[in-house]
Amino acid sequence: MTSGVVSVAASAAGFFKYRERGFNEQMTADAIEKHRQAARLSLGEYAGGKNEEERLRLLATNVEIIKDEQRKRELQLEQKSEERGTAQSGAST
Repeated sequence: MTSGVVSVAASAAGFFKYRERGFNEQMTADAIEKHRQAARLSLGEYAGGKNEEERLRLLATNVEIIKDEQRKRELQLEQKSEERGTAQSGAST
């Protein structure tokens, strides 16, 4: 009985992990697209007389920062998942 409950709980946790991961990936894609448009249209930090090469260099830097933040969120999600799994297996024994 206990193992069945743990199994269902683990499945639910897995579902929400993928849902959160998808949400985080969409946020990352949206942020990259926002920066791409700003660079293309010379808006915000991409304005101020920067030539195309300077805007592209700034865009590349910003995209790398966004990707790094995404990786950190993914690691946090994995750590939360592992902690839940450890807590659940400890509770079932």
